[in-house]
Amino acid sequence: MTDPVETTTAPAASPTTQASFTERVDGLSLEQALIDFEVANARVVDLTHRLTDLNRELLELRSEHERLRIAHNSSLARRAAPKLAVEAGAHQALRVARAVKRRLR
Repeated sequence: MTDPVETTTAPAASPTTQASFTERVDGLSLEQALIDFEVANARVVDLTHRLTDLNRELLELRSEHERLRIAHNSSLARRAAPKLAVEAGAHQALRVARAVKRRLR
């Protein structure tokens, strides 16, 4: 009996055709690899610029925050100074009153 599925083979490629095909595929692969490298390199450069810009902005914001914190603390200290002076005066008056009371005993 004969096999119902006949196998057909493609004609063998000549060695020069095979070599030129391999060289063409290698050339295309290299070209694509170079394109991929250029794209990746451009992304790295872009990300580096963005990172640098964001880092600079972060430093500026931290400096601004520190300036505002110092200004806020100075404002609190100015508002608290009269109150502290009154309390210090009251404390001094209390000490004098106690000293006078002790001497009168």
